[in-house]
Amino acid sequence: MSTQIRISGHRAASGQRYIHVETDQGSATLRLEQFSLANSRLAGDLAAAGFPVFTKKQLEEVVGEVPYVTDFQDNRVAEHPGWNGKFFVQQDGSAIGSDAAPWVMFTPKPGATRKRGTLSAWQAEVANSVKAQPLVASAIMAAFLPPVLHLMPQAVNATIEIVGPSGTGKSTALMLAASVAGPVSSIASMRDVLTDPESARRDGRDHLLIVDHVHPAVITTAKTKKADLFVSTAFDLVRAPGGRVTLLSGRWPLADACDMEPEGNILTLRANGDGLGVFSALPPDAENAPAFAAKLVSAARKNHGHALPAFVARLQADLIEDAAKVRARLAKHHDDFLRHSRVAAAGGAERQAAGIFASLYAAGCLARRYRVLPRQFLCKRLALAALDHYRRAQAAQVPFVDRLEALIASGQIVALNAGSDPALQAQAVSAALGTVVVRATSRIVRIAPESILKAFPDWSRIKGSAEVRAVLKMDGKNSAVWGKLAPGMERVRLFQFELPVHPELTLFTGTETGAGPDDRE
Repeated sequence: MSTQIRISGHRAASGQRYIHVETDQGSATLRLEQFSLANSRLAGDLAAAGFPVFTKKQLEEVVGEVPYVTDFQDNRVAEHPGWNGKFFVQQDGSAIGSDAAPWVMFTPKPGATRKRGTLSAWQAEVANSVKAQPLVASAIMAAFLPPVLHLMPQAVNATIEIVGPSGTGKSTALMLAASVAGPVSSIASMRDVLTDPESARRDGRDHLLIVDHVHPAVITTAKTKKADLFVSTAFDLVRAPGGRVTLLSGRWPLADACDMEPEGNILTLRANGDGLGVFSALPPDAENAPAFAAKLVSAARKNHGHALPAFVARLQADLIEDAAKVRARLAKHHDDFLRHSRVAAAGGAERQAAGIFASLYAAGCLARRYRVLPRQFLCKRLALAALDHYRRAQAAQVPFVDRLEALIASGQIVALNAGSDPALQAQAVSAALGTVVVRATSRIVRIAPESILKAFPDWSRIKGSAEVRAVLKMDGKNSAVWGKLAPGMERVRLFQFELPVHPELTLFTGTETGAGPDDRE
């Protein structure tokens, strides 16, 4: 055989054996069993992998030499992102803990772990800036959890979602979490996940998978497909191989948006409705929450991609020195958090939530020990505060009537006024979810059937509940009654709710209050 062709054998952590073929013109790595003259695709596979075979004789030479390869080296083949035996591979194909660049057997994502700025600047301007923000800090700690999950049998793969109205800083929290491993552009949208679920499963192996813009994808998904969307996100991604943590953001919890029962491994963190959003308090120099969020995002755009590689490099060195010691340290942190969280007598959902926070805390402690998270980043205090926030939100689940009131207050349900311009009012109604009209002793809210799921994504599940039936007008067994959204519109079946009069209701024009139009039919 020509001395210009070099062949070597390599074994992946899975046990699969590979052959690497190399010349000055190119190289390729394929599975051992592919090297057979009976494999009609071999030449094409070699060429596609980067090794052009120009003649049949050359191909026969390569295949003829493969049986003489008896030494298969370990710690070189990267079959997927994350841990491949003793070394860790990032999504762009770069390796941490490998003596040489690995033979990458998956499609890397160039730029996914691109670095900018410095680790010290990230620590000062990003991590230290949220050292008093439990929800955002939890999102950052989540980025360190996937690489250590295989060391924590007491922990589970999980999905964490940050939910709330638009403008509450949900995307800001995701961007800061993304800066741990790479640029904020690495954040996926739910449409990306739906279009290419295999890519999402690959990217989320031992890495935090961050998915934004969940709401637009859900509301445009057919009702029959929403269950599939929920199952693929809440179950398939979580149960795929490797350490799995998915971080989502949306206007509603994924289960509600998909009209499904909540799943225990989804931790729902609700943004505050007091103007602070994902923040607990603002620093003295912050003008308001949007200004503070903009400052944090700017810092993350300038400094990113340093924290995770630094963390994994220290972790990998510790595992080589004494893996049992690392496992014991993580277990101690996990147990310590559960003791402080006082969940011994708590129900199943709260215990599961506390377990997820305990895992975040353990990973955060390790990142702090490795001096990747700054010393001022007090993981226990932050994780316990986030758990308390979760508990308060769970205890204050929003009643149905309050959800209706919130839609009215936000202007998504238009308050009709007899003195308003008919054309302008009709335009406002066409863009709204429904209408509300004030009578002497009550307010009547009407929502068209085609808008009810936009107003209440969990409608199918709650429509028969006592709190909904208490305010819903029925037509026999039919939950929709005949009526008009506004005077002059077509008479159709609508969902109609009766609420008590609110003394401060502002009507459509914004200039008058008082009785609404005569809507007798």
